Order: sequence, then structure tokens, then C-alpha cells
Amino acid sequence: MERLVVDTNAVAAALVKEGFSRRVILVSGLSFFAPDFLRDELEEHRDVFIAKSGLASEDYGRVMDTVLANIVQISAANYLPFKEKALGLTEDPDDWPFLALALSLSCPIWSNDKNMKRQGEVKVYSTGEFASLLPPESA
Repeated sequence: MERLVVDTNAVAAALVKEGFSRRVILVSGLSFFAPDFLRDELEEHRDVFIAKSGLASEDYGRVMDTVLANIVQISAANYLPFKEKALGLTEDPDDWPFLALALSLSCPIWSNDKNMKRQGEVKVYSTGEFASLLPPESA
């Protein structure tokens, strides 16, 4: 596994705490992908993430820029052909872009979304499952 679509919840974990999620995004050497609305989605919850992280606003902004620099954000035009299939896999309409992107890239998803794991078409790794797959020096 060299490539993963990363769900917003995994990126949020990297923003609010210096730990596994941030470390693996920054130094694992794996390639991470997300729909191009990821930054906007994170910005919507900025105040919550700042409060959880304990960081000053400007420090949080630097952490977010650094984390997002390690995630390739893909335009919807690239995964839109997989929208109908992805919608058929999930009950949550917010999940389809991540599923469609994973289908378009033929790679798994890193997400702690239990609903996303219920479908059987795309492999979805929780943070714990993902951590157990990495060599100790990567995690």
C-alpha cells in the first residue's frame, strides 16, 4: 500500500494532536489523496479544531498548511465518473467523494467513519488498522 485516500476525520486528527496521524502524513513517504474541498471542510470547523489542539490560530494555520502540503487534493472532475457507483455504496451522501476518489485511484481509504466501512467495494482502514500495517519506523 503506497497510496491512500484520506478522509477528513483522519486529517482532523493530524491537526488537533501531534501523534500518529500527523507523523504518518508528514514522514511516512506514502502518497495521500483527498477531494479538493478538504481545506474548505477543515476551515468550516477551524474554531473547534483550534480549541481541541490548544494551538494559537496562527500556529494552527501553519500546522494545517504543512499537513495539507502532504495531501494531493484532486479535482472532482477526476472522480465524478465514479459518483453513481460511490453513491450506491453508502447511505451517507457526504461519503461519496471519498469513495469515488478511491475507486478512481484504485486505492484504499484511511477513515474512522464506521458507515464508510460497511460497504464492501473499497477497503477502508481505521487509524488502528492502518497503523498495524506500517513498519515500526513509519508509524
